[in-house]
Amino acid sequence: MATSLLCIVFASAGAVAAEGRVQPFPLSIQECEHLDGEEIKRLLYLELASVENVENLPPLSIELFCDETSVIVNVFNPERTQKIQRTVPAPEKLDEGEERQIALIIAQFAGALWRLEEDNPPPVVAPTTPEPPAPPPEPQPKSTDQVRLDLEIGGGIRARALGSGKALVGGYGEIDFVYRFSKRVALVAAIDVEGSNVDRLGGEVGALAVTAGLGISGLLVIVHRFQLDARVLLMGGYARIEGRARDSEAFVERVSAGGAGEARIEVAPTLLLGRTTIGLCLQGGYGLPVVVAQVRDDDDVTFGGWWVGAGVRIGFGIAI
Repeated sequence: MATSLLCIVFASAGAVAAEGRVQPFPLSIQECEHLDGEEIKRLLYLELASVENVENLPPLSIELFCDETSVIVNVFNPERTQKIQRTVPAPEKLDEGEERQIALIIAQFAGALWRLEEDNPPPVVAPTTPEPPAPPPEPQPKSTDQVRLDLEIGGGIRARALGSGKALVGGYGEIDFVYRFSKRVALVAAIDVEGSNVDRLGGEVGALAVTAGLGISGLLVIVHRFQLDARVLLMGGYARIEGRARDSEAFVERVSAGGAGEARIEVAPTLLLGRTTIGLCLQGGYGLPVVVAQVRDDDDVTFGGWWVGAGVRIGFGIAI
């Protein structure tokens, strides 16, 4: 049996019914050489002419499939969400008027689908106004409780052996490592190098000390970009005192060296600039009078005793 495919779309110039114009029906016929597609179209127009408001009803599509024993009739909407199908005897098994029977079946199916869509109309979705995007979250200030390690570098002047005839005045440099494990309390490890000089009868005495120690730091005040830091440290290390004579007869050059130890208190008003800090460091403490240089006919020179100092300290914060 030869295969034939006819796709017929009824033109707008079709027959006019009493109640209105019948909509075009896409019609596909496959393997049905005994059926007259044009006759089915004409008869379907006649069957649907009496349907009220037929021109306003939803469009439908029709498919016919034939084999040796039967004809399959499919009527469905274009989205194929609703469909009715029936199988009837093959044309050669039908009496005369098989095109009319097919047209009647199609008209019945169309009416059933239209009633089904009328009873179950598609939902009407109201247009939605897109919600404005949520504003980006505001950056939260970093918690001051964050654990971090600060590196601080400083330097200044100190005056030792206060109360003696002439204080031992010199400069110092320091490196501090500050481990902040809470908002207000931190552990401090310090390394300090100090050099000083004092005049004595017949010459001068110079001192050099290298010390290191541990301590604790506490934040007393925190206001916006300002903080007041206080520290207590215990330091220990090596000190060396050397006499340098201008008059060899009046002054004997000698070196005195040994261990050094002291307790230190510091107060530092500090300006906060992000992860960088700049502070003024005010110091004071007491050193053990272990290393002493004796000067004939003048006051002894010692690295110990009461002392005070002042300097500048710059810190660099490193989050860990």
